[in-house]
Amino acid sequence: MRKNYIASTYINTVIMSVRVVFMYFVIKDSFGFIRQYIYMKSKSQTIAQILSFSLLYLLIVNIYLTTILLIVGSVIVNILLKIRDKEINIIEKYLEVEGQK
Repeated sequence: MRKNYIASTYINTVIMSVRVVFMYFVIKDSFGFIRQYIYMKSKSQTIAQILSFSLLYLLIVNIYLTTILLIVGSVIVNILLKIRDKEINIIEKYLEVEGQK
């Protein structure tokens, strides 16, 4: 009985650790996309900093809702800037150059 409890505790700890690392990268990437987009549109470092502090505060207050909003905002920014299409074009050009060698 004791051995199973310890094993399940380790498994739960590993699963929670993976979730935390996953959430960290999702939040970090989304945060970066949105901050970069705001900076590109406003050309103001101050506005980007205010947005960063506001998002940080919201993350502390309600991490789940803010994470969802960050993800949705990141998807919208990706669609507006057509980042996926640009990445595909870069990869295709690279593959063409490599294929010619």
